[in-house]
Amino acid sequence: MLTFMSHKMASFDLKAPVLAGTKLKLIVDLPPRLSEGDDLKLAVRGDIFLVESSPENKKLQRVFLNLESRYIISPSS
Repeated sequence: MLTFMSHKMASFDLKAPVLAGTKLKLIVDLPPRLSEGDDLKLAVRGDIFLVESSPENKKLQRVFLNLESRYIISPSS
């Protein structure tokens, strides 16, 4: 679950264990109101800079990602 996103960073909860310094690709569903009803995805890449226990669920990790400036918006496949 995506908990925060800006033009520079994102945070989300993740089941799979990851380490700080890992490169990651994040794909986010865009709301239909932003895409005139189309099913679009936003894909961004970045480096994980912090990993901690999720405050809501201790079985998950809260991951913090520094985003690259490039991104892709594409239809769902």
